[in-house]
Amino acid sequence: MMNQTINKAVILTGFLFAHLGFLKAQPYDYTSNDNTSPSAQNWELETTWTIFNDEGWLPRTPGYPSTHSNVYGIDIYGYTFRNGDLNSTNANPEYQIHDTLFVDGNMTLGSGASMNIASNGLLIVKGNLWLEGSFQLTSGGTMVVTGDVTVTNGHIQSTGDFYVYGTTNVTNGGGIGNGGSLCYPWDPCNPEDYSKTETELSNDDPVLYDFVDTGINGNTVLPITLYSFAVKKKDHSAQLSWLTSKEENFDYFSVEHSSDGKNFTEIDKVFGAGNSHVMHTYGFSHNHPKTGWNYYRLTAVDVDGTSETFKAASVYIEPGNESSKVYPNPGNGQHLQISSTDFPGGYELTIRNMEGKIVHQSTPDSYSTSIQFEKHLEKGMYIVELKNADHVKSHKYLVR
Repeated sequence: MMNQTINKAVILTGFLFAHLGFLKAQPYDYTSNDNTSPSAQNWELETTWTIFNDEGWLPRTPGYPSTHSNVYGIDIYGYTFRNGDLNSTNANPEYQIHDTLFVDGNMTLGSGASMNIASNGLLIVKGNLWLEGSFQLTSGGTMVVTGDVTVTNGHIQSTGDFYVYGTTNVTNGGGIGNGGSLCYPWDPCNPEDYSKTETELSNDDPVLYDFVDTGINGNTVLPITLYSFAVKKKDHSAQLSWLTSKEENFDYFSVEHSSDGKNFTEIDKVFGAGNSHVMHTYGFSHNHPKTGWNYYRLTAVDVDGTSETFKAASVYIEPGNESSKVYPNPGNGQHLQISSTDFPGGYELTIRNMEGKIVHQSTPDSYSTSIQFEKHLEKGMYIVELKNADHVKSHKYLVR
């Protein structure tokens, strides 16, 4: 009887340990954020990932250069960048590429791993791809490998755009196909017939070809990784803020402004941290933007002159009640003070009487200007007009 009780206890204890071990070892999904930043979010950063079924003890990223054993799913949204090799050989994750995954190195998928590139999904591997698991490239999806592709025991089914700069090889039980039967090593077929070449990519999609060639951490190491960039209105000023997640031999930002979104001029420089792999916050205030749409962008400049210009952001500045003033008003017709934040580069000033006759004309170039009339203005109403190439502002001026 005692032996039976002990045996039951041992069995129960073993079951509990096995059950608890199973719970701790269960897989989890990692999803990269659907970022709207013009620059990539880094695979290595914790802020890039959301973990579903997170119990608190999990690593904050899927792991690098090798994914860890608790990863079940890796879903790529937004633009995600891995700076170095990416290996899934000791784990069995299911990759789902819905947007862009850029691997600046070699990539390996083990026998238990799989990948699906959805329509509009993009995988770029700046190196070699070794595959033992299953790989699905759906119609509308794109994959670019700048090195060689080797399929060993696994398989690739591709109905999308599959570009390989090097060679495509199938070995052992590996196979490759385009939606139909697979081409195996023992079949009378050429694996390279199932992929396109570098030349074909340059002809098919020159923009993508240039991006693969000189994109983030491409042939030239760009000075920074811009994590976010935003501009918002505060009172009558434009407030710029941005974050970097990496800086290498970085010198400064050129802060540029445009009134039409096409022609930009530098309005200031903001110096960087130099070399850093942690988040840095930057800000700039444009105190006298014009009324209407204002466009801003950043150009990052390295110490050796290498530069990268990022996508512009815009903000609309509405005319404020105090953006321009004419005083004293009513006045005595002897002198007049005018101040305006709407015309930081200067403006044409014209004062007319109600018959349209010009009684004063000048071109102030400062925020505030004082006018002494050579001849006192007669009593009545006048129109004070401030004008530049972008807009016109008028005020009524009463002389008593």
